[in-house]
Amino acid sequence: MFDVVGIGLNAVDYLVGVPRFPVPGEKLRMSSFAREGGGQVASALVALSRWGFRCKYVGNVGDDEHGRLSSLLLSREGVDLAHVRTVPGASSQFAVILVEEGTGERTILWDRDPKIRVSPEDLPLDDIRRARALLLDGHDVPPAILAARTARAAGVPVVLDAEKVQEGTEELLSLCDHIVAAGHFPGCSSPEPRRKMAPGRSCAVMHPGRPR
Repeated sequence: MFDVVGIGLNAVDYLVGVPRFPVPGEKLRMSSFAREGGGQVASALVALSRWGFRCKYVGNVGDDEHGRLSSLLLSREGVDLAHVRTVPGASSQFAVILVEEGTGERTILWDRDPKIRVSPEDLPLDDIRRARALLLDGHDVPPAILAARTARAAGVPVVLDAEKVQEGTEELLSLCDHIVAAGHFPGCSSPEPRRKMAPGRSCAVMHPGRPR
């Protein structure tokens, strides 16, 4: 049994520290540089694993350097990868992130191959039913909805790290017990979605652009 099953993004992030954001056409010296594992769900599971929780990650990677590195970093942190699928011929997600010194404001340039989307068939439904919590980011909506329905039917609380709205997001929101939303996400800032949330559910809004 896992404490947390997480379904969503993993990535390799190239973190570029800058003294200020550059203007068009300018050359600006970096103040720092690092290559690290990223992705909303993957990052959260690493933190939970470091705190002693048993975590399982569900997602896909390409058969490239970024995919191998992402899987290696998660494995080193003790996250279970039995349901990580390597997609032949696909590129793994990566991002170049400019971080302004002093303010922590960030600009993210990213790429994700559609071939690494998670599908409902990828889900370990029995592990979800036996988990203590389910963590989603909602980027691939159909499997997120199925996972949330499965968890709720088994009495497992569902946590959503919400960032963008797409077809099916409203239904997914209604299936979640706790929502942590980016500042630009409208689901927690408008009165209507709040009225649709069941009593006892929670919603927190993160400041836009700040590291999470």
